[in-house]
Amino acid sequence: MTAPALRTTVRPSDTLDARLAREQSTLRARSMAAVVLAVIGVIALALVLSAWLMADGRWMTLPRAVPIAMWVGALAAAAGLVWALRKRNADVLS
Repeated sequence: MTAPALRTTVRPSDTLDARLAREQSTLRARSMAAVVLAVIGVIALALVLSAWLMADGRWMTLPRAVPIAMWVGALAAAAGLVWALRKRNADVLS
């Protein structure tokens, strides 16, 4: 019986460069998935916050620009998060 770490499907024809490139590609894909999930989380949090803020008709007493400002703020936060994570990933995965 072999250890689980030794049960890999390494092809003998693979070079070290090919294996490293495949690993790096996998890490990039996982990193991009993390970025997408983080952006979805930020936008969902902004939607919950704005729904709570404007519940029970409170949106009627607020200025007209508040809903638009909430969405602009959420999108700006998501864009900033994407920029920061992509910059971090460029440094780490290069």
